[in-house]
Amino acid sequence: MFGIKERKVLIVVYKDEMLLNQFKKLVETNDDQKLSEDGGPKIVGTVDDSINIISWTEEVWLDNKKSGNIKGKVLFLGDIQGTKNLIPVIDTKFDQFGVKYGWAGDQAVIHADTNVLNQRDEYQKFLIELDKMPVPQMLKTLIQKDAQPESAVTEEKTAPKNIFESAFGAIASGINAIGKAGGDLIQWVNDVFRDKGLVERQMLFYGVFQMYEKHLQAFMDE
Repeated sequence: MFGIKERKVLIVVYKDEMLLNQFKKLVETNDDQKLSEDGGPKIVGTVDDSINIISWTEEVWLDNKKSGNIKGKVLFLGDIQGTKNLIPVIDTKFDQFGVKYGWAGDQAVIHADTNVLNQRDEYQKFLIELDKMPVPQMLKTLIQKDAQPESAVTEEKTAPKNIFESAFGAIASGINAIGKAGGDLIQWVNDVFRDKGLVERQMLFYGVFQMYEKHLQAFMDE
């Protein structure tokens, strides 16, 4: 129809389906804001209805790459086969808390280096920034162990279920170090450090929000 622009294709290659769904939700939500009756829209993230997302698993991506069936922009969410050779040559647009993204030509990647957050203080700073974003609550909640000693079950009733609640409470009380929020919290943080999968997932969600709000439109327009 005359006056309607064709949507641009963005192939999103993923391993984590929840991360993909979060990205799609951001792109497909009509969140642009009208400034006034006579004013133009205020663009939030990307122009509404301007992107058509095609989602591929890593396996589908490799099959299409092998056969040369790649048309349009490509965004890799996380550690996809081949991205290690892409990351060194991208024009970096964002690099914070071990989360890096950028692009080279028609290929963009959001990468997470969990080693950057192996210090408790740095991880605390990251969590505070992550909490400003509407990430799924499950990324903020204590992971329950399959088996716990009887004493641990008793302590669980008073142990913090949400690291943000304890961290923010400590800050509000003038406590600078997150370790002073209590032994349970320290143990929780130590457990998280051992769960690299959780930390990487948190980092990639952070990167998805940052790219959508700051640079996705530029990538699609370039």
